[in-house]
Amino acid sequence: MTIQDAINSARRLRSTEITNDEMIGWLSTHDQQLYNRVLRNYGEAQPEKLPYPDWLAEHTGATAADVELMLPDTYALTLYPLYLVMMIDLHHADYDRYNNDAILYNQHEVEMRKDYSRGRLWNPPRPDGWPEDAPWDGRIDVKF
Repeated sequence: MTIQDAINSARRLRSTEITNDEMIGWLSTHDQQLYNRVLRNYGEAQPEKLPYPDWLAEHTGATAADVELMLPDTYALTLYPLYLVMMIDLHHADYDRYNNDAILYNQHEVEMRKDYSRGRLWNPPRPDGWPEDAPWDGRIDVKF
């Protein structure tokens, strides 16, 4: 799914005056947070196009229709439009809709996390200052 596909899906669900640039910023923040909270812990490399507004500014002629979002379509078709709709409702101070959107979004994100973790081995990042040549299995044994 591209950025433009996600924006178009959200606009079909909610009419709004929010610009595409604002929505691109929201999607960029969303993918950065998902990467930091989930994908990084499994040893995945950060997508080269993040943050999206900066990447689009550096690549003249590129549009939101050219940028693929981080998640595969299995999850993207649900999560990205839901996230944008949730943010639109928050922006418009429609808190009842926002709360309902957030509950649905969180349910789908939890399912995505479960599916993602089933086939991968958790690989926690080394703590800052941990020697490169020291073994690291994600556990720190501290003797008192």
